[in-house]
Parts: sequence; structure tokens; C-alpha cells
Amino acid sequence: MNAQQLKNSILQQAIQGKLVPQDPADEPALVLLQRIRKEKERLVKEGKLKKKDLESKPIAEDEIPFEVPESWEWVRLNCITELIEDCPHSTAPDEGKGYPLIRTSNVGFGRLLLKGVHRVSESVYNKRNERAIPQQNDLIYAREATAGNIAVIEEGQKVCLGQRTVLVRPMQGLIDSYWLAYFILSPYSYTKLVGESTGTTVAHVNLADFRPHILPLPPLAEQRRIVAKIEELMPLVERYGKAQDELDKLNESLPARLRQSILQEAIFGNHVGIQLSEIKIVKLKEICEIVMGQSPEGNTYNNSNGIEFHQGKVAFGEMFLKPSGVFTTSPTKYAEPDSIVVSVRAPVGTANITKRKICIGRGLACIKPKQDADLMYIFYLLESPEVREYLEDNSTGTTFKAISGKVLQELEGPLPPLSEQKRIVAKVEELFGVIKEVK
Repeated sequence: MNAQQLKNSILQQAIQGKLVPQDPADEPALVLLQRIRKEKERLVKEGKLKKKDLESKPIAEDEIPFEVPESWEWVRLNCITELIEDCPHSTAPDEGKGYPLIRTSNVGFGRLLLKGVHRVSESVYNKRNERAIPQQNDLIYAREATAGNIAVIEEGQKVCLGQRTVLVRPMQGLIDSYWLAYFILSPYSYTKLVGESTGTTVAHVNLADFRPHILPLPPLAEQRRIVAKIEELMPLVERYGKAQDELDKLNESLPARLRQSILQEAIFGNHVGIQLSEIKIVKLKEICEIVMGQSPEGNTYNNSNGIEFHQGKVAFGEMFLKPSGVFTTSPTKYAEPDSIVVSVRAPVGTANITKRKICIGRGLACIKPKQDADLMYIFYLLESPEVREYLEDNSTGTTFKAISGKVLQELEGPLPPLSEQKRIVAKVEELFGVIKEVK
């Protein structure tokens, strides 16, 4: 289970009443709903709410997705909120100073992300808050790009709504804002609101679906216990996630590191059973033919018939030369079958083996072992860390690294007898097979 899955599991347990124990002394959610109803009626009389804010569609039995404790009640979101207000449908430019403009990118997991936030003047702030002024303990929901996150406005955060956000105000003193945020962040809510949302290219949550969204309401005291437990667990989940990321990176890099270690030891390490006098230190030009690539002139390649042309990458693609008559000069630089092809431009030193004749451009060189050198031994020599470091150290250029033919020619390495080269290759490939199986 990764960190995100663990986080989702905690939230799902929370909204199903399985994260903290129930307390028989808690005021039941049914009584809490009656208090919310009375408070809404008072606000209607004072003209702070409209009468329609008291109305709510009954919840059908088939809408209830799972069982909850007896002290809980299923309700609709608009029943436990004072307002759910959409943002202005316009984009306010960043003025560099002033009030934070909360866009969807600033809506994090329960908290606002204000680092690098866009800011607007007081006149823009007032205009964007004509419908409702965001206040402490209100929630801001991202209903698009990326939809689903919701954050609580904390003390001292005086903000206005950016595009594609929704302002949610829970019944003050009767609904815990953080509990409501964690409920909306739960896998159940995300699936219902975002997973089933409509949108041609991106998820888009409609207010017509958001306002009547159903949720299991715990007693107020239990809401607060749930929030306390979640906020106790989430830092541990974050630490777990970071440790997991480090382990994943290690696991990803380990095969490559083992491979490099095997090559280094096999090529430059001690050769058991061989007299040191039998191992020569030779230059690459002494044991291999080296051909530096050169791009043909004219309209060099397309997807028609002809010999394959490769410019600077050893991962062979599907580029082919046109018939030679098209060129002002015919191509002359080739890599024959069973040759090593090395990148002499960034990424310098990457090697591969071609099993067919290809034309090589300026970004490649062809290395063909002579009689006393085994093809795969030379390939593994070029892949070894010591040689790759040599090529990197001798490359030139600031933004575009490259090595010359002379650098390749002067490259030195150990050359044991041919029979020993083949035994080294066999052992290397045996160990590579073990690494592959473990991975």
C-alpha cells in the first residue's frame, strides 16, 4: 500500500465511523440536525438566508452507499451549510500585490497553498466577493483543473475566489469545517463528485451535483475526534510516503548500479586464474576499426525504401535514406552488421550493437573489433563506468557535449586472451540475468 492508498483508507474509515470509537454520551446527529434546522430558520427570519435554503430533497434508500453508526445521520451537503456559492466566471490578472486570489492550484489537501499565489487589488477583491466574502472556517472547493481538492480558510487568511472554485460555509458552531473538508476529500466523495462529473476534456463538478451531495453526519463531538485523529495520522503518512519514495528510487537505481559494478569488476578487476603478463593494456584503435559518422548532403532521409540512417541516437528508429541518386554526394559512412555503435554527442558514450548495415551520421561512431577482440567484451568495456567516465571527462562543449575520433582511438583498456574475454562475457551475462530475475 502506497502513501496515497493509505491516506485514502484513513479517510474512508473516517467517513464510515471506523476511525475513532463512538461515545454514547455524544449528542446524536439527529439532535444536531434539529439544532441546525432551528438556526437556519432564525437566519431566514433575519433575512440572512432565503426560505429555499431550508428545503432539501429527501434521501432515497438506494442512494445510501454504506452503513454508518446508529448515532449518525445521512444528510445532503446543502442541509448543513449556510451557503454554497460559485466563483465569478472570469480570470483576474495577477497584480503582484494585494489580496490572495485563490485559484484551483492554491487549493490543497485541507489547507490553502499560498506560496506563489496571485494577488489582486482591493477593488478587484471587493468585486469578486460581491456574492459572499470568504471568511475564517469557510471552505474553498476546486471544481475543475484539478477537481476535488478542498481547503479551509484559516485565521488571518483574507482571500477572494479565483475561477473554477466554490465557496462553502458550514453551519457555524455546529459543523466542524475540517471534518467537512476531510469528508469531501474521501474516496467516496471524490468518486461521486469528480469520477462521475461531466466534462469533455477535464473533470468538471457542477453545483447541481455538489449541493445535494449526500454525506453521513456524525455527532459534533465525534467530528472533532475524527479531525484530531486524521491530523495525528497524516504527518505519519507523509513520512511514510517520503520513505517509500526513497526506497522506490533505490530499487529503480539498484539494477543499474549493480550492472555498473559487475562491469567494472569484470573488465577492470582481478582476473582469477590469469597471469598479469597475459593481460595487455591496449588502445582501442589497436584492437578495433573506428569509423566516425558523417551526415549525407542534400535531402537525407524519409520513410521510403533505402538503407537506414541514424544521426545521433543508438535506439534505432524508422528513418531511412532515400535512394543514393537523390544526394549531391553519396553516403559513405556505414556501420556493418555486428558492429558497436557509440553516441559521440550527448548523451556521450551510449552504446548499442547493430545486427544490420546502417548509415551513421555525425552523432555516431562505429567500432568493429578485430580478430583478437570479442565483440561483446568490447561492448562491455565501453559500457563500464571507468570508460564512460573517461569519455565524459574528455568531451568538449558547454551546452552540447561531444567527443572526437581521437578520444575514442586513444581510449585504453585491459585486453586478456580471447578465451578469457569470452569467459568474462559469459559471467557478466549470467549475473545480468540474475539481476533481471530479482527486478
